[in-house]
Amino acid sequence: MTTLNPPLFNMTIGTKPVKFVWFRVAKCGTRSTLKLLRDYGATYEINHVFQKPYPRKKLAEYATFGIVRNPYTRLASAWNDKIALNNPGFYKVGEAEKTKMQDFAYFVDWLVDQGPRKINIHFRRQSLLVPQDVDYIGHMENFDHDLRRILKKVGFSNIGEIPHHNRNPGPELNSLYTPRILRLVNDYYARDFFRFHYELNA
Repeated sequence: MTTLNPPLFNMTIGTKPVKFVWFRVAKCGTRSTLKLLRDYGATYEINHVFQKPYPRKKLAEYATFGIVRNPYTRLASAWNDKIALNNPGFYKVGEAEKTKMQDFAYFVDWLVDQGPRKINIHFRRQSLLVPQDVDYIGHMENFDHDLRRILKKVGFSNIGEIPHHNRNPGPELNSLYTPRILRLVNDYYARDFFRFHYELNA
């Protein structure tokens, strides 16, 4: 019988002032969260481990959390950052292909043909980046409130103002999501919409 390879995660593993594992989801406040942890004296067993299995038994006593985002806005933000603005962090593709990807519809057609476990992390399903048994989930739409609440539950105290880094409103969603593109995105990110309680647009 063939066994699927275990899912791989991006993690920050802290030891002081509390033991925690933060499952990092690209385009979900990662820089702001990291800045806040540093401000409150977090020290790390591992600052950032890329694409590794989650060692549950080893980290059984650690509190775990992740921040997620509406799939529509996350995808638009990632496309704007990595494709439209050509910032680092995407695959190296030929100039002709990169030019075609400037068209969001073309990009989404390309995206849905990619393997969900191997696609660049900025576009990967969030349900593959945060384990099912994580202790706490926050949402970017309530970032300040949720991150403060989670860190207090994890064990941090006196959490003050939440810093905001790399904030970019991104493109207008109505200009990107035609009915056809909505159907493709709804299908590709169906698990994210369901698990994290985001409403599907038709």
